[in-house]
Amino acid sequence: QELTGLDCDLSMTSSSGLYMSCLLHLWGGTDWRVRPLVAAIKEWAKANKLVKEVRPTDYFTNFTIVMLVICYLQQEHRMLPTLLRLEELGSDKDKFSCEDGVTVSFLHNINPHLADINRCLNNNISMLQLLRGFFEFYAHFDFGANCLNPITGETIKKNKLWPKTSSLDIYNPLEPELNVSYNVCPKAVKLFKSKCKEAAKKVDSMNENNGDFRELIGKEDGANLAIPRIFEVGLKQSKNRTVISKSDKNSDSVNQVKSLSEDFDSILNSVNPITESEREGMRLQAEKQKSIRSSKKKPKVYKQNF
Repeated sequence: QELTGLDCDLSMTSSSGLYMSCLLHLWGGTDWRVRPLVAAIKEWAKANKLVKEVRPTDYFTNFTIVMLVICYLQQEHRMLPTLLRLEELGSDKDKFSCEDGVTVSFLHNINPHLADINRCLNNNISMLQLLRGFFEFYAHFDFGANCLNPITGETIKKNKLWPKTSSLDIYNPLEPELNVSYNVCPKAVKLFKSKCKEAAKKVDSMNENNGDFRELIGKEDGANLAIPRIFEVGLKQSKNRTVISKSDKNSDSVNQVKSLSEDFDSILNSVNPITESEREGMRLQAEKQKSIRSSKKKPKVYKQNF
């Protein structure tokens, strides 16, 4: 989207894509650490050439990277609920049928059930620990023998007879007959595991030497890194305190969330974020370019016979 500078996917044929986005949004809202973790790993994958700009591609896509994070958090930390659990908690008002035959029935309002579906809700595992855990988990994962199932939250044996099996198998949560990573080639999987091993060592070095996130993704000093800060991804910060929501009056929980965010913020504290003035300048430049392109287009004339 040129005006806002955001990348987005458009679904014109059915609403199943909308419910997939809804499910991803729901998982992202289950714990405050999910979105910054996903943002960091996506930036790392892009910097290491695991995600290509061209389409179609036989490497990773952002969607594949997101699903890898989700499966890791489900299996290793029980931070995210499985789709089966969300369907168990759903009611009749959560059931929808899509034009392409896909039916969804997962719970849409997770707020009353957070303590049940997120085992990490009240623990103090840091962003750095989650980041290292992701790299360690997939550095030793046997993609040739196993596949990831976000529906049950398990690693299961790969079915060689499955028509959609490939070098990397991840079941599509809403359409389990499809493989999210069907396009990924063996070379990309090998590179991914190699980069995960390297990254795990770098994270250890960062922890020991108080390094910053640019060491992990290979950014040079002074380079802008468009990773959202902790308080830009679901948390709001007032003058002297962190506010989770207007209805949250528990100061102990607020202080806990604020302290948990400091470790990951310290990783990114030397990265130069895009300021509001820079963002406004980018928006005005996009408007200007759009206006210039529009002025060059000749209006179409349609003739009608009466």
